[in-house]
Formats: sequence, C-alpha cells, structure tokens
Amino acid sequence: MLVVALAAAVSFGAFMLGRWTGLAHATAKPPAASAAPTAPTPSADQAFLADLAQYGISDFGHPAFSQMYEALAHWARFQISPPDTQRLPSMANQVTANVAYNVHENPDAPQLAFSQQDSENLVRAGIHAYCPQFDHLLPPK
Repeated sequence: MLVVALAAAVSFGAFMLGRWTGLAHATAKPPAASAAPTAPTPSADQAFLADLAQYGISDFGHPAFSQMYEALAHWARFQISPPDTQRLPSMANQVTANVAYNVHENPDAPQLAFSQQDSENLVRAGIHAYCPQFDHLLPPK
C-alpha cells in the first residue's frame, strides 16, 4: 500500500512539474545506465560485530550482548581519544571487569568469561570500527 501511495505521489509530482515548466512527459530523458549495483557498505556496528566474530567473540544470539559489546566499544573510543588517552591494558582490564559484572548481575544470561585477550580484541575492534583515526594509538599485535 505504501509503495502504491508513494508511486502515485511521485507520478503526481512529475505531472505537476511538467505542467509548471511547460514540459511534456514525452520530453523527459530516461536516466543514464549506471554500473552494476554494489553491495551496501556495512554500518560501523555491523563491521564491529563482524570483527568480534573473527576474534571468536559471540553474542550468543542475544541482542543484549551485542548492545553491551557496542557500549563498551564506544566507551573505549572515548577513553583513547586525546588528550587523556588511556592505554590498551588499562582499558582491557576495565572491559573484563564490566563484562564480569554484567554477567553476574544477569544470571539468566549465558555465562561468559572474558579473558584479557578477549577484552583487548573488543577494544581493538571498537577503535577500528568507530574511530579508525585512533588505530595508531594502539600497540601493534
């Protein structure tokens, strides 16, 4: 129904534009052919979650885990931003503690234990997805 209404509105708008400018519909040129459509660019959230999956970090199919990971990544983004740049080990320690707290407070959630490496990977993926201009502030792997 929405498509029909939208098509009608576009047709009416084209009709009115033709009347106001004195152009007939027959004089309109068809749009030029374009290159083959490309796949849409993933959003920063999608890129971040894909990076986590490559590190073996799962959201267990629970949106709450994805949201927690994204929130931690955004927090890390602000922690690494100059002028008060925190170091990766410090941020990873805080991520580990936060994940442990959230899991403890939600006993119905899958039990998740984040290692220091998992936390560092989450921070790296977050910085890379949300503020790649700060990638250089992270130590090499």
